Amino acid sequence: MSRTTHTKSARGFSLVELLVAIGIISVLASLLLPAIQQVREQTRSLDCRNRLKQLDLAHHLFHDSFRSLPIGHESGRGSHRYQTWLAKLLPYVEQNSLHFAIEESYSLSPYPFNTAIHQQFSKPVSHFACPSDERSLTSQFPRSEILVGLTNYVGVSGVTSIRKDGCLFIDSKIRFADVTDGLSNTLLIAERPASSDAWIGWWYAGVVVVNDNFALDSVLGAEDLNPFDLETLKANCPEGPYRFQYSNVGEKCNSFHYWSFHSGGANFGFADGSIRFIPYSTDKLVVRQLATRNLGEVAVAEL
Repeated sequence: MSRTTHTKSARGFSLVELLVAIGIISVLASLLLPAIQQVREQTRSLDCRNRLKQLDLAHHLFHDSFRSLPIGHESGRGSHRYQTWLAKLLPYVEQNSLHFAIEESYSLSPYPFNTAIHQQFSKPVSHFACPSDERSLTSQFPRSEILVGLTNYVGVSGVTSIRKDGCLFIDSKIRFADVTDGLSNTLLIAERPASSDAWIGWWYAGVVVVNDNFALDSVLGAEDLNPFDLETLKANCPEGPYRFQYSNVGEKCNSFHYWSFHSGGANFGFADGSIRFIPYSTDKLVVRQLATRNLGEVAVAEL
C-alpha cells in the first residue's frame, strides 16, 4: 500500500509584516546604540587613565635617574630648546628609538621648529594621546603651517604659570623632597586636549611666551591666564583666570584650563603615582590647593 505525503507550502512575509519587523529592529537598535557607545567610551576612558598612569610612573623613573623631575618645558636657553617634559620621558615609556632620533636631530639643529631636520615633530605617540580624542591619534596640520603630533596631557605648573609653585613649569627641576605638601596631595599631570585648531597642544616642543612664563603646549596652572596679545587669541578669549570646568573641542578658550573628553570630569595624575578622576563639580579651591607643591595645603580629603 502506497503512502502519500502531503506537504504544506511555506508562507512568506507580507509587506506589512516586513515593515513592522524592520520598525521593531530600528527601535531596538536606537535603544542599544547609546549603550554601546557608552561602553566604548568607558573603554577609551580606562585606556586614557592607564596611559596617564604610565606617564606618572615614568616621572618616578626619571627622578630615580636624575634626582629631579624633568624640566616641564625648556626655554630657548637650554640644550634642547622648547622641548616638553613629554619628549624627555620617551626612554621611560619604551620609546628609546624615538628618543635617540630626537637627540640626533637636536645635535644637527637646536631649533625644533626646523621640521626638515626635526621630522619627529609630526609623529603621534600613543602614550601621549587619549583615545577619546581622535585628533591625537594621527598627525595634524594646524593652520596649514606645520605638521604636528598632539597630546592630551599637560604638566601642572601650580596656581598659574607665572607663580611656578607646582611641579612642572618652564626650566623646572623639582625634586620630590621639594613637594612638602605631600606627594599624594600634589598634582603632577592633568588632562587638557589640544585647542580647536590644534595650534596649542604639541607634545614635541612648543612656543614660550611672555618672559618665559607661559608654555601652553605642555604646562598649565589651575587658575591660569590667557597670555596672548590682542592680535591672537586674546581677541576672542578673556584674560582669565580660567579654572577646571566642562568644555568641548569647539570652544576657543579651553586651552587655558583643564578639561577632558570624558563625561563629568577629568583624570589627574598625582605626584605619588596615583591617578584620580576629579569631577567638574569639585570645589575649584580644592584643585587650586592640589596644584601647589609646598604651601601647606592638604585638600585631597575633600575629593
